[in-house]
Amino acid sequence: MLVTFKSDADADVVMYRKHAEPIVQLLGKDVERGILTPEELPQAIAKLEAAIEADRRVHPGLDEAEEEKAKEEGKDVPVEFHRRAWPLLQMMKRSLAEKKPVVWGV
Repeated sequence: MLVTFKSDADADVVMYRKHAEPIVQLLGKDVERGILTPEELPQAIAKLEAAIEADRRVHPGLDEAEEEKAKEEGKDVPVEFHRRAWPLLQMMKRSLAEKKPVVWGV
């Protein structure tokens, strides 16, 4: 199942539910349907930024050369939480700048 995040301030962000759920729960929302109002966005952005930074410290991932080498060797390159959450964080920041809500499940 897919979760599509929408905002009039940015293009849609689409994630598999299993990847969206931890992010939405972190923000204290339900993955089925929700809204982040412009008033809620500053706190939500701060929470997500902190979680991204914590994940980045624990899972720094591969640099470009290491990623390319792994791909050439036919190895799967993991996509860490901080990489999955980044597009939504950018949407949230643009939405805050334009005072637009972020919605999903509608």
